[in-house]
Amino acid sequence: MTLILGKKKDGKFYLGADSLATFSDCKQNIYDKEEYKIRKIGDLIIGGSGHVSVIKRICLEDELFTLPKSGLTKELVAEVFVPAILKIVKDEDLADELNPDELNIGCSFAFAWKDKCIILRSNLLVWEVADRFAMGSGTDYAFPVMYTEDFENVNESLLKALRAGSNLCTSVGAPYILIDTEKQQYEIVEK
Repeated sequence: MTLILGKKKDGKFYLGADSLATFSDCKQNIYDKEEYKIRKIGDLIIGGSGHVSVIKRICLEDELFTLPKSGLTKELVAEVFVPAILKIVKDEDLADELNPDELNIGCSFAFAWKDKCIILRSNLLVWEVADRFAMGSGTDYAFPVMYTEDFENVNESLLKALRAGSNLCTSVGAPYILIDTEKQQYEIVEK
């Protein structure tokens, strides 16, 4: 399972994610940048939660995520990303385990660029994040921490929320991956 968090401060978005991959009763930590739950693709940072095969396939589409001069907008996600993702999921039969009667891609994405973050839910609902978000397993435990703890250091706030999620949800765990939309450098914490 996955826990991805984001918080806006000083004109940029900070994101954090756990690195524990679970399948049935197996658990494995992810240390390969190509497998991180938050990835750099062009100028975007993309977090994905849900069907791993769909997330991995969508994240191969570098050209899809090339931003226009207007940058990242809710309209771009709804009018460009969503149709392209739906086409890939349908054409490549990636949603074979999903209910064909539902409009659902089986995963959710967070797209972050500069001071913008747009969420695409598995049911194709798109919205712009005002100042913070949490998605995936452990959200119920992590999100309140992000509101009650407003550290000057945003990464400390994200780490405290990630720890809360992993302390109460066995499918979420360290090490944690942190990144922001300005530096775009991964930081691995609590190996």
